[in-house]
Amino acid sequence: MKLKSLSTLLLTSALSVSTAFAQERLQHLDHNDGQIFLNLRNQKIQSDIDAQRLAQLLNLSNGNHFVSVRSYTDKLGVKHSSYQQYYNQHKIDGAVLMVHEKDGYIQSINGSFLPATLVNTTVSFDEERAAALAQEALEIKTVLRHYAPELMIIKSETTGDAHLTYAVRVDGYTHKGQLIMRRAFLDAQNGQLLETEELMAHSHTPASAHTLLSGVREIATDDVGNGTYRLYDNNRKIHTLNAAASETGGGAWQPLFLDAKEYINNSTEWGAKPAVSSIRLTNVSNNLLQGLGINTGNFPMSMLGYADMMDTTLFSWPNVHINSTNVPITGRNFYHFFNDTDNLMGMFAKVNVASGDVTEIITFPINTTATTGTFPWTDAEGSGGFYTIDSLRNPAIDVHWGIAQAYDYYVEKFGRYSYDGDTSMVINYMNGIFPFTASSGIPSQNNAMALQSPYNVMLYGMGDGINTNPFVALDVTGHEYTHLVIAENGHNGLRYRGESGALNEAFADIFGTSIEIYAKGNDGNWLIGEDVYMGNYYMRSMSNPKARQYPNTYMGQYWASTASSAPDNGGVHTNSSVANYWYYLVAQGGSGTNDNGYAYDITGIGLEKAEQIAYHTLMNYLPYNANFQQAYTGSLQAVQDLYGADTTSAEYVAVKYAWFAVGLGEGTQPSGISNVIKGNELMQIFPNPVNNGQFTIQSAIDANIDAQIVNMMGQSVQKVQIRKGINNINVGQLAAGVYNISYSHEGKKYSHRVTIL
Repeated sequence: MKLKSLSTLLLTSALSVSTAFAQERLQHLDHNDGQIFLNLRNQKIQSDIDAQRLAQLLNLSNGNHFVSVRSYTDKLGVKHSSYQQYYNQHKIDGAVLMVHEKDGYIQSINGSFLPATLVNTTVSFDEERAAALAQEALEIKTVLRHYAPELMIIKSETTGDAHLTYAVRVDGYTHKGQLIMRRAFLDAQNGQLLETEELMAHSHTPASAHTLLSGVREIATDDVGNGTYRLYDNNRKIHTLNAAASETGGGAWQPLFLDAKEYINNSTEWGAKPAVSSIRLTNVSNNLLQGLGINTGNFPMSMLGYADMMDTTLFSWPNVHINSTNVPITGRNFYHFFNDTDNLMGMFAKVNVASGDVTEIITFPINTTATTGTFPWTDAEGSGGFYTIDSLRNPAIDVHWGIAQAYDYYVEKFGRYSYDGDTSMVINYMNGIFPFTASSGIPSQNNAMALQSPYNVMLYGMGDGINTNPFVALDVTGHEYTHLVIAENGHNGLRYRGESGALNEAFADIFGTSIEIYAKGNDGNWLIGEDVYMGNYYMRSMSNPKARQYPNTYMGQYWASTASSAPDNGGVHTNSSVANYWYYLVAQGGSGTNDNGYAYDITGIGLEKAEQIAYHTLMNYLPYNANFQQAYTGSLQAVQDLYGADTTSAEYVAVKYAWFAVGLGEGTQPSGISNVIKGNELMQIFPNPVNNGQFTIQSAIDANIDAQIVNMMGQSVQKVQIRKGINNINVGQLAAGVYNISYSHEGKKYSHRVTIL
């Protein structure tokens, strides 16, 4: 899409006390259906824009005005100011313009506004009625936390018309037992539900995969006395808790899980310990399994769980769900570690999820002093089965360590302390996924998610033990932490729907992967969630999205519908791969032909520069309802802020043409922009892969070549001089991984890929 002319500039004259000079002054802003992007670098346009002038420059009708909502100057000396549009005192959803200034001159203006604001602003009912209508529309049975409805103007995605609405946030349980957090937009005249907005950013996954192993790592714990320690990091204020058998709270000043328990260890060595790993039901003598299925409008289900006999809480998670009378039935991935005071029982129960009524229960004791093994159980009525105790490593430790890596990454790379930049507490709940489910109403442990304000917590599921491990992989923890960072970017985050939601998921993947590489170095990779699955499987690939049937081109093959009614909040997880691949190309480079027939050959600028550009874009140039076009234009502004206004610089070229490669922007990549040739027939490398710390380069080039071995982060890790003939190269000091041998010869750049085992 090509934007029409974005500004009309008139030259005015001004006279200073000592000298006359000409100044350009912005007089009018054109737009493309309410979207603005204006690049004024090097044009010396004076910084005289405020909220009042914006309405004049846009020639808006009476009743429109802007309010300054944020202004700060970054470490580069660029002042970023954000202005929210209002009409007749009502906020217009997503209508934010951003003005960027430096040294007294405007650098750029971007954002969105509502150009036509002939909106009926009469209100036909009050806030109490709005809250009730929202609860009814979302099928809420129990409200978890109350929020005041807000009158707000929105532009309907379906009709394109502007409406005054009540925006009502609802956190609560549906009649199916599903806990949702959504914002409902109700027409303020007739109460009709116009739109909903998802407020839970999560990584929802199918099933299948890989063992979780991060090796022996250093973590910070808290000494609570008597030779015991808990998963609490005093310096970073990271707290990791066990939400199993915990009642959900969420009322004013309440935590999400009211009685979540500490993970306790009796030494600073957090090793493998005995834990219940599975419980099996093989024989049923009562009517526990009778009447299951969808036959009365309600969906009865069975739970498998455990509980402390001294605890008033009856049920715990994970669980299994039964919709047939087939046995045996096995629940896996309990990871319940024993404490000295534990007095545990296992249970099966039949529960009606619509009413919450428990109609049948089987309970049996678990021997917490037993060694590892599989043990039989029976109850008084003859039901029976087995439970297994294994020596297990606690997945909560992976979360605790992983979030510390994410915390340190943001501090070291961007000077950001905690997710909000204000050293706030970071809370992780392990085994706390159960209420957060799909529309089926069936709870799932195959999940991890971040819950934004007022909760600001992360939840990690235990996996199903069949296809998935606990959802505690390093790129998953980094992904969820980044969702909280996104929500605190100063522009209310990125709406979790359509293209803005895809960007939300993309930035979570981008920094989740960057955190993995930061913490693991060459052991990191560009796959998402490979450690979650059992077997050779993964969620997404940033380097090759189509390998898992994700798009690598904007609106190309595998692109998902972005309609608000479409699955996955308008394809937020699917379409995120377009921005993922852009980031990979910026950092690593790559060549190919996209779905539009555009051939590209991008020279990467390294991960360190790519992550700075991505972060600067997220924090300063993306409004709440940003689309991919705004990410394209915003990232080019970020490059110029960081690396100068030269549009022929390696950084600018990499960012721009990487967007072209994924289908954004217009133009043809000029010759000479990326002239790296993948390999040189006059240079042979063997063996490859390298398995003994040494390989040979046989060169037929009649010259001495100065080359560099470059790692996957774009960093030079070893210099190599290549002479004509045989060259033995020792790389025994390098870690296993993929490297490029890069050099120039006769005005051309060459790159050879080498894998070190």
